[in-house]
Amino acid sequence: MKKTLLTLLSLILLTQTGFSAGIGYIDYYKVVTTYPLAQKYRKELLNKSNAINNYTKNQENKILQAKDKETKNQLRDKGIAEIKKMQKDYAILREQREQEIQNKIKLTADKVKEQKKLDIIIKKDASVTGGIDVTQDVINGLK
Repeated sequence: MKKTLLTLLSLILLTQTGFSAGIGYIDYYKVVTTYPLAQKYRKELLNKSNAINNYTKNQENKILQAKDKETKNQLRDKGIAEIKKMQKDYAILREQREQEIQNKIKLTADKVKEQKKLDIIIKKDASVTGGIDVTQDVINGLK
């Protein structure tokens, strides 16, 4: 049933005269890996992740060097609380950065869609066959 509906929908779309401009696609991975702002954010997130790892290692060393069990427990509890806070802050920042990048790519893809007079732009992975590769146009628009 689902396959029949998809086939019917495809036939309807193909026979519509207004759907003649075409479909564009972008290699999203290529766009993200070449976009300077995305590279900057990736480094920022890597630095935050490394800071969490370094803090964790330092706390482990402090716990190992503690003289008594009570001090070890206090250091462990304090460390766990701080690590949770750092991880939460990292997750929030990552979500914000990813959303910002996605929004900028979408806005640029919309501009390219209008410039190229395309009906739709999809991710390359979603395309079975055909379409116009507008990846470089999107990359150039993000510069």
